[in-house]
Amino acid sequence: MPKTKMASQIRERRRDRVFELLLGRKEALALTDEEFGALVGWSKATTHRRIRQQKSSRDWTLGEVTTLASKLGIPPEDLREAIKF
Repeated sequence: MPKTKMASQIRERRRDRVFELLLGRKEALALTDEEFGALVGWSKATTHRRIRQQKSSRDWTLGEVTTLASKLGIPPEDLREAIKF
């Protein structure tokens, strides 16, 4: 049976926009992982686990997301747009 491109199309639709928004801003500000985690009080190990291993914002609390967005200077409108399903 031939393979389809469905898997890659599904991945495209399910990308984590909140994760991309926050880490994109982190890169734009040239913050290290430790500096990024310190914004919400994460330890070095927690920061590593949440950014490098999970590669998703699913396990982040809404408080952590809003705190990061606020401290990174992301407007609330951009965050609301990223959270939409």
